[in-house]
Amino acid sequence: MHIVGGSNRAIQLGLLALVMSVCQSCEQEPSVGYLARHSDDLMNLTVPVDASTVTQNGVQHTQWSDAMYWEFDSKQEPRQYEEWLTNNLRGKFNLVKSSSGSLAFAKNLATDIESIVVCPTPDDGNLHVRVDIKIVAD
Repeated sequence: MHIVGGSNRAIQLGLLALVMSVCQSCEQEPSVGYLARHSDDLMNLTVPVDASTVTQNGVQHTQWSDAMYWEFDSKQEPRQYEEWLTNNLRGKFNLVKSSSGSLAFAKNLATDIESIVVCPTPDDGNLHVRVDIKIVAD
């Protein structure tokens, strides 16, 4: 009988550990969510092969949005990079703004809007580019 009680205790402890791990995963910051998982794909779509000095910040979470950005330098001309970027994002995002100094793309997710704002700036023979990604509740 003591063995049965011991196995019940082991089952109870196992269930407690399972419940605690599920609860902890529910309480994790959204920064480990969609944008964090999706950021590598977005970097591949927005950062050309010749990029150097790539820096990235982590996901910044607020009640209504997740955001992050990265910056890099490239040897491409602004127009060349803009064409490359637009071709890479075609079919995945809609171009919603194109003006001197910035491009903006967006798409609807199930209940959110994902936007990409890209600001290419010529700088001492390089092209310095900042890419801002934001997911906002719709």
